[in-house]
Amino acid sequence: MQVIREHMKTSYLLKDDKINAILPRFLASLESHLHTLEEMEAEGNLSGLGVAGHKVKGALLNLGLFELADTASTIEQQGKQLDHDTDYPFLIAHLKHSITIITGS
Repeated sequence: MQVIREHMKTSYLLKDDKINAILPRFLASLESHLHTLEEMEAEGNLSGLGVAGHKVKGALLNLGLFELADTASTIEQQGKQLDHDTDYPFLIAHLKHSITIITGS
């Protein structure tokens, strides 16, 4: 979480009280987008995965989680290309696990 807080301080010039106020909403948005990503994968909706991957990527970039945003970008691009060979469940599980470790939730 410290990485996220430092990113918000330096990139958005936010003070701790403002970060404390908006961070829960940022994380809730990320969680919602991850849920949609899982739903699209369960439905086999590749174009939906592309859209959801784009939203997850944006949420991760807003939080300064650039390496994870690269994973979301892979989901986005492969989904938009309707690539059936990509291991979406693995990529999604990696995102969820990594985010859980970072956020502690």
